[in-house]
Amino acid sequence: MILRATARLETPTAISQRRATGNDLDTLAFVPGTTLRGALAETCLRQGSAEDRTFATLFLEDQVRFGDLRLGGNARWPLSARWCRENPEHPLMDLLFLYGARELTPAGNKPDLEALLECQATAGRGGTCKAKMGYPGEGYYFLNSNQRYEAGNPDTRRVAHVEIDPGVLRSRNGRFHSASVLTRHQTFEGKIWASPEGAETLKKITGKGLPLWIGRGRSRGQGRITLWVDDDQGISTDEMEQQINTFNQAAVRAFSCFAGQVLFSCTLDSAAILFDEFLLSKDSVSAADIDPELEGYKLLTCFTRPVDIVGWNAGPRAQLPKPEVRAIAAGSCFLFAHEQTSDRKQQVRRVAEILTRVQNERLGERREEGHGEAAFCSEFHYQGAILP
Repeated sequence: MILRATARLETPTAISQRRATGNDLDTLAFVPGTTLRGALAETCLRQGSAEDRTFATLFLEDQVRFGDLRLGGNARWPLSARWCRENPEHPLMDLLFLYGARELTPAGNKPDLEALLECQATAGRGGTCKAKMGYPGEGYYFLNSNQRYEAGNPDTRRVAHVEIDPGVLRSRNGRFHSASVLTRHQTFEGKIWASPEGAETLKKITGKGLPLWIGRGRSRGQGRITLWVDDDQGISTDEMEQQINTFNQAAVRAFSCFAGQVLFSCTLDSAAILFDEFLLSKDSVSAADIDPELEGYKLLTCFTRPVDIVGWNAGPRAQLPKPEVRAIAAGSCFLFAHEQTSDRKQQVRRVAEILTRVQNERLGERREEGHGEAAFCSEFHYQGAILP
């Protein structure tokens, strides 16, 4: 089952995976699944014990997997996205199809990439902008009412405080701290995968709204949220099949070399942890990583980068850093292709069945902490973004 989790920030909230740099602390722009999972586990332990059936169902039996919560459920910018550095209102550009087409095109006819370095939008007096194109950055986007993609990042502000000397109840010299916090009254949304028993238990625990504490600065009143969950349909096989067909039709319209191929893309909405046969971290997603039955699909191109997953063990007696794990960063995107080898409708249907299951359940390791959330055949790569 798929559940939609909603968290409303009741107070300013600072979520950090690292210790402060000097006396300054930054916050993440989302609520990680591992943070939500830890806060809920802490609350359950206060109300009972680790031997309770409720605790086992939610945290010990892989019946519940918590996803990251993002402002309004917004998605991360794909690493293939480009926009004008001078004027973000100019049309976006997405490079996934273009780079994939270069892999299928003979050397003498490959698409030119030089024109992609400058914005070609119309400027004043009939000219072109010519500003540099760049990646929108480590943020999020949404589709507005005008069917255009724009940045959808949470509001933050900076707060400050001083340390108090308990002996004299006065501020300590040189102990001035500042932190970036998410402002209150913002709503973050994400998905939770759960078994029927896990879903029923989670609904019972959260009710119409469960108060939780997350992040840093709790002693100063920061980090109080209200969490509730609702049913969510997830994506069906029929919907995924339609997405794949639409994705392929758009690809062929953009580049004729895609004709006769069955294409699909994988775009990560959260970091994914994948290991090879030697238990070493991988820096790319292969078709076999998604599902062994997709092993025949070739990775045409990708936009990816590594990231270190870090954090701290919760609890007053366990303030120890977790081991760092190398992962594939959120926003990484991959384009796969396979020549049509059988009845196309049957081949697409089989791929749709696999991708539906993976999108609803995630891929890779530590999925219960929110890692491995992926979207397949995202419309961003062809709709709203202007193809070069």
